[in-house]
Amino acid sequence: MASSARGSFSSLADVARLPSQPEIAPLEPNPTRFAAGVNSPAALASNRTSRELEAEQDRVLIESAQKGDKLAFKQLVQRHQRRAFAIALGLLRDENDAREVVQEAFLRVHRGLDSFHGGPPIFT
Repeated sequence: MASSARGSFSSLADVARLPSQPEIAPLEPNPTRFAAGVNSPAALASNRTSRELEAEQDRVLIESAQKGDKLAFKQLVQRHQRRAFAIALGLLRDENDAREVVQEAFLRVHRGLDSFHGGPPIFT
């Protein structure tokens, strides 16, 4: 259940009405990670660093949202709603159904913030 200190949202429209705040500054990439070569088994994924940075930024936003920062939750929604909608639309093939499913998914995320203790990135 969502805590009253954090407030609650009944729809994504509630989240959208919050004022925006600047994005969290990106973390510096780890220069010690080098790929052995293109298409070699030891090569890291080309987007690995950006995925790691995104995951770390999400962790910071989640921690802030758990402490009651509504703007942090809004940023999480803004960062992931397009991708979530694209996935839902691809599965459901109906724009209205996809919007409804994505809205319900983010509402469930908000309701479950108190019980979230880390885990894999939001999008893996």
